[in-house]
Amino acid sequence: MVTKLKYGYILHDRNLRKSYSKGEISKNILKSLLQSDNYIFNYRLYFSKMFYIFKSSSAISRYSTSCSFSNSGRTVYRQFKLSRLFCKYFASHGFLLGMRKSSF
Repeated sequence: MVTKLKYGYILHDRNLRKSYSKGEISKNILKSLLQSDNYIFNYRLYFSKMFYIFKSSSAISRYSTSCSFSNSGRTVYRQFKLSRLFCKYFASHGFLLGMRKSSF
């Protein structure tokens, strides 16, 4: 069911999230150093230059959730990382345990 193209989408999404998590800690440390008043102006200027070196693509708000199988970005359940249609399909065939039929 997972084709080579869809597997590529999954790997691409995984790599993007890894790159975010790598820079998240250092970005937060630099933010806190910038906002503290304990350092002189020259150090804070250096911290601001280091902060702006990070790419804007490393922000978590740039990533949108998408279905692991169809790569559609609409109605994605966070818990399963599946779209509504695939969640319905897997639940009706018994692959998602604990889901009940409520409307389908």
